[in-house]
Amino acid sequence: PGAVAPPVAAGIVWHFNEPPVLTVLAAPFSRLQLPVAVDLWEVVLFAALAACAFLLWRGRAGLPAWLMVAVVAALLLNEIANTDFSLAQNDPLLLLIALLGIEMLRRHLDVAAGILIGVVALKPQLVFLVVIALIIHQRWRIVAACAATIAAIGTVCVLMVGPSCGLQWFGSATQLGEFQIGIGLPGTIARWTMSTTAAELAFVALALAAVVLLVRIRTRVDTPVFVAIAHALAVVIGLHTLAYEVLFLAPLGVVVAASKPWIVIATGWVFTLAQVIYPRG
Repeated sequence: PGAVAPPVAAGIVWHFNEPPVLTVLAAPFSRLQLPVAVDLWEVVLFAALAACAFLLWRGRAGLPAWLMVAVVAALLLNEIANTDFSLAQNDPLLLLIALLGIEMLRRHLDVAAGILIGVVALKPQLVFLVVIALIIHQRWRIVAACAATIAAIGTVCVLMVGPSCGLQWFGSATQLGEFQIGIGLPGTIARWTMSTTAAELAFVALALAAVVLLVRIRTRVDTPVFVAIAHALAVVIGLHTLAYEVLFLAPLGVVVAASKPWIVIATGWVFTLAQVIYPRG
């Protein structure tokens, strides 16, 4: 670690898609041959998906077990979400952590919940509305634990690569190409307009609308459901939410399935079939 980025060949720009601390996940695989490392990583991700499926299934709220299996399958066996495992995507792991955080909320373990939500902030686009939702619900212990965790992650990132590389990570996430690969509404606007400014303005407007919505419904739902709604909104309006982050619609999907399971099942499979038929659509 140093005060500046390590020297590289002229013209090469340091680029981070995610916080540098996530390179720690790759460390155990670094001495393996690439095909073996890829296979093992995919095993890890499928194991995480299986754990997510179990946690979601447990929240069946009176639905028959077989029907909840169908709901969870529709939410997780998603063509667009379960892609790029070989490129070291890690959303199943983060979804597992998020679901554990929601479980801690249900058990009123505020500090544990805050720490877990803070870990999910390794991808800030997934939790920025969650933090706002917790503030709206005035869950200050959770907010404090979450903020401390995020601060610790940021500190580790700076210690790992130095402040210069850390700033380059923030800069790389605001490039037009990064916006255009997003699946959120601002990403669509970036593709249509070829403009980062238009995408950023759309994001600000959508974020304000999302906060207004959260304020309006704050007394109608408990905190675990409130957090699930915030995760789903973050995916829809996110400036840099990617294809596999639709997995974070699953917590809200389970909530909706309690009263409308067949709608959730049909929507999940229609979405997947659309990706199969129109893979570039």
